[in-house]
Amino acid sequence: MIVSGREEMSATPSPEAIRQLRLRYQLAVDAAKTYYNNGFSVVIQDNYYGLELSHVVDLLQGYPVREIVLCPTVKVLKERELSRGKTGYANFSIESLYLEFMARTPRIGFWLDTSDLTPEESVNEILNYYAVNNNDPFDAGL
Repeated sequence: MIVSGREEMSATPSPEAIRQLRLRYQLAVDAAKTYYNNGFSVVIQDNYYGLELSHVVDLLQGYPVREIVLCPTVKVLKERELSRGKTGYANFSIESLYLEFMARTPRIGFWLDTSDLTPEESVNEILNYYAVNNNDPFDAGL
């Protein structure tokens, strides 16, 4: 979204790159809260690595939240990257990013390996997970 003055993320991001990332997260949270406060169910989707997942959940304190983490295998990530119209991993290797993500991201919420699932099957798995646990993900509102 930032064009002029954009700092790209890297394995060793600059303070400005981190500031811009946090700004993106804050804007998403602010929009989600506004929609929720106006009666909508909301889904926030982004890549929240490491403690950033907890940071975003903290920004949503006081709002009902269901964390869902989609985590396909490295092999599938590579295949999907090849079929994309843009490059999502320009400054990272998929392997190193995946290992860092798995090692540093808190295990909160529902984690789903979507490697062998279509988007529709992924949605069904999420809904089934919450049905089994007597917890409607859409009752959370966010």
